[in-house]
Formats: sequence, C-alpha cells, structure tokens
Amino acid sequence: MVAAGLGVVSLSGAWTGRVAAERETLIGQIKSSSGGSGSATQQISEIYGNAWHTTALVNGLFALLALLVGVFVLVRPAFGAPAAHPRPGWIRAVARAGIALGILGVLISVVMYFDLALPLPTAG
Repeated sequence: MVAAGLGVVSLSGAWTGRVAAERETLIGQIKSSSGGSGSATQQISEIYGNAWHTTALVNGLFALLALLVGVFVLVRPAFGAPAAHPRPGWIRAVARAGIALGILGVLISVVMYFDLALPLPTAG
C-alpha cells in the first residue's frame, strides 16, 4: 500500500515539491531583482527553470522511493524462513502497482528535469 501511495504522490505532486519550487522561485526573483544584470534567458532560468527542476527532483525522489518499497515487498519473501501462511495475492498486486507507478514517476521526472518534453521559453 505504501509503494502505491508513494507512486501516486510522485505522479500528482507532493506538497514538499511545491514548497521547494516556491522557494526556488523566490530565490530566482531575489537574484534577478538584486543583480539587475543578466540576460532574459538567465532570468527565466533562475525564476522558472530552477523551480521546475526542483519539482521534478522531489517528485522523482518519491517515485524512486515507491519503486524501492515495491521491490522490497516483492523480494522480501525470498529471504529468511518460509512463512507458515502464504501472503494474500493482493499484497503482490499492490506492490506491482507501486512499482509500475514508481517507474512511470521516474520517467516523467527525468523528462521534466532534462526539459525533454517542454523546454524553457526563450526570450526573443
């Protein structure tokens, strides 16, 4: 259940990712207003690009965590003494769903972080 929950959070966006993105936006605004110098492309990168990449990074960490938890749940019965009662099938199904959501979240985060689908706008 944890892996699937983390996978959903990685796809929908986490509160921590939003806070980190807002922080990066604020830092970019402070840099661009205090420095005054710099090209428009640099200002766009500092204000919007860093926030976008921070959101991708945080969501990617949630996706990676979902992936690791799901793999751990699936692999765990292979180690240690055999259980007296077999695990219910829904546990493996939800763990597989968490792994699938984790993989999808990691792929989307990589696409976002490296600006493969939507590059930053240019000035001019």
